[in-house]
Formats: sequence, structure tokens, C-alpha cells
Amino acid sequence: MPINCTWADFVDRDGLVFPKPHQLYVTIPYAFVLLIIRFFSERYVAKPLAKALGIKNAKRVKPQPNPVLESYFRECSRQPSQSEIKGLAKKCNCTVHLVEKWFRRRRNLEIPTVLQKFQEAFWRFSFYLTSSIVGFIFLYDKPWFYDIWQTWVGYPFQDFMAHVVHHLAAIGLMSGSWCGNYVRLGTLVMFVHDTADFWLE
Repeated sequence: MPINCTWADFVDRDGLVFPKPHQLYVTIPYAFVLLIIRFFSERYVAKPLAKALGIKNAKRVKPQPNPVLESYFRECSRQPSQSEIKGLAKKCNCTVHLVEKWFRRRRNLEIPTVLQKFQEAFWRFSFYLTSSIVGFIFLYDKPWFYDIWQTWVGYPFQDFMAHVVHHLAAIGLMSGSWCGNYVRLGTLVMFVHDTADFWLE
């Protein structure tokens, strides 16, 4: 909080209403409602739509139940080496070819089908489209929607500590990406940081 501000400044007064931190609790039931809406929209809207568009649910051939191979798949490796496959074949008393086939089929079960991808894409499209439309409806008549400077009217402006925290966070992100060998990610962080900063000047 800026130095020249206290919590008393955020008490409702003179027709001004300020946000309260406890109001964020309402987002928890909303999240559950969104999960329910997602479930029903994927199942009862996206699935029939996919069928109408000719997207079929691909039938995947399930591998034969094998506790030894299943345990290895889950705990050790999804793509065992040739020597590991030979060892598993001896353990299961079957051929190397059957073990390779089992792992191939088991890996295929993990890949989402085209129908599943369509359902997920449909939900994301619907959610973002709806939230964009609702956001526009709520904001189109507000002055700060057209003039960004209106967001700071009546706001106590004291940004020294904000700048310090911002720079420490940026240095931390860049140093962390360098030390963790996330050089590619670090270059993107620097790019976003620099392209955002010149607009503020």
C-alpha cells in the first residue's frame, strides 16, 4: 500500500464504494458453477455439434491388462529402452514384440482424441467469447474504457516502492531463468518486460 494511504481511506463514504478483500470469496462458488457448465456444455453441446460436423470418436485399442507392464508404465517409463523391453518380456513370459505393442497401445490411450480436443476447444472458445461480450457490455459506457488515463483519476499516486518491487521481480525472473538454464524463456521475459516499459514512459 502506498505510504500516503491507510485502510481507512478505503471505507465506503460520500457515495463512493470501495472493493473489499472478503468479496473475493464469491469467486469460489462461481468456479464450481463454471465447472458444472463446462461439463454439460462439453457433453451436451460440443459432442452433438462435433457429431454433426463429422468428427468421430476414434476407437482406441486397449492393451491386454498386465499389472507388471502397467506398473512399469506408470512408475518408470512410458518409452522403455530395448534392453528394458527384453527384461519386461522375460518377466511377463511373452515376446518382445508383444511388449512393444502393449506400450504403443498404452501410450496411445494417453493421447486425447480429436473429439476430446474439439470439446476442450469448444469450451475455451465459448468461455472467452462470452467473457469478452459480457466485459464489453459492462465497460462500453465507462470513461476509462476509451481513455486509459481515467483509471488514475482520484487514485493516490505514489509509485516509488512499486517501481522497486517491479525491478526486483524482473531481476529475479531474469536471474532465475539464467540459473535454471531457461535461457529461451528468459529472453521472452526480457522482451515482454522491455516492450511493456516503453509504453509507460
